[in-house]
Formats: sequence, C-alpha cells, structure tokens
Amino acid sequence: VFTCDKCDKEVDEDDLIDVNGNFVCQDCFEENYTYCASCGNAFHNDDIQQIDGNSLCVDCIQEWLG
Repeated sequence: VFTCDKCDKEVDEDDLIDVNGNFVCQDCFEENYTYCASCGNAFHNDDIQQIDGNSLCVDCIQEWLG
C-alpha cells in the first residue's frame, strides 16, 4: 500500500501516477494535472495554459507561438 503525495489516500502502487517525482492517485491527477498537447508530459494545472484550444506547458508555448 502506498500513499498519494497530494491527499494522503492509501492506494495500490498500480494506482499511483508519477508526475515529475510526485506520486498521486488517479483522483488527484484528474483534478490537478493535465497532459501537454505538444510534448505529452503531465504538468500541474497551474503550469498549463490554453492556446488555440490546446493545453500547453510553458516550454511548448514558445515553440507553438514561435
């Protein structure tokens, strides 16, 4: 049994998602993280912006607008 880094809920290892070294449960991932449409990596929602209907991380925004 493992613990979600965000909500402290106990879950099986298979139910944890590794987001840049933070291990979160599925519920916390869905509430707080989004995949970048360009690079495919997961980022906290605070680090994602919507550009032309696409969720993009800070690094990919530069390339997108380039």
